[in-house]
Amino acid sequence: CPPTGAYVPEGLMTSCSWDYMTFTPSVRSYTMLLFTFVFFIPLFIIIFCYCGIFRAIQHTTRAVTKINCEGKRNSAKKFHKMRSEWKMAKIALIVILLFVISWAPYSCAALTAFAGYADMLTPYMNSVPAVIAKASAIHNPIIYAITHPKYR
Repeated sequence: CPPTGAYVPEGLMTSCSWDYMTFTPSVRSYTMLLFTFVFFIPLFIIIFCYCGIFRAIQHTTRAVTKINCEGKRNSAKKFHKMRSEWKMAKIALIVILLFVISWAPYSCAALTAFAGYADMLTPYMNSVPAVIAKASAIHNPIIYAITHPKYR
């Protein structure tokens, strides 16, 4: 039996990952701790922070709109700043969504094995989600290259 957290070939034997396919208490606890502290807790923190950012931008947008209605100076500059902040918030949302979409299939495969149904997973069902998850590192540069003229 490999030690807890051991790396083994996965799927089509073209890459390695931690041994989430073995149904032992130590491997199962390692898998659950890994997902809890490396995936779920950071994801909830990201969602919580993003909601705070969204609320702050929304509150500021209302304030800028109120200033625009009153006809104060520099309102056009503040409005332009708000538009750029909304754009940045949308970009952050896209990055977060792509992260979740990329890692969700791999998480499902690992959690299926965690639940004791590893025999249902074919080599392709292990390899394809792993490739999608590991390829997620290329999303951020592409998103920033598309959305930011300075990066182009």
